[in-house]
Amino acid sequence: MTHDKLAAKYGEDVAKVLDAMERERDDVFIVMARQLRLAVVTNVYNQGLITEEQAKDILAGNLTPGDDSTYYDDSGLLSEPDGLERIENDTIQAR
Repeated sequence: MTHDKLAAKYGEDVAKVLDAMERERDDVFIVMARQLRLAVVTNVYNQGLITEEQAKDILAGNLTPGDDSTYYDDSGLLSEPDGLERIENDTIQAR
């Protein structure tokens, strides 16, 4: 439901809260997707199945193929032991 429809049905204050909740939910999904991508790519790289260049290329791309709004460059986190935590902290700080 769009913000205008929510505001008409429940009032502006409720619509703002629901919008904020939706953004929060989206942030959680983005963090999970980025962390999963990093964990899987790191695992495959550590097994020697892909090169470092291939791993970094995957980590510097869109979470959803073809959707540039989902671009996150996590290539610098490939060898970082705290990479998963840094993804979460980066998203929290961006709010």
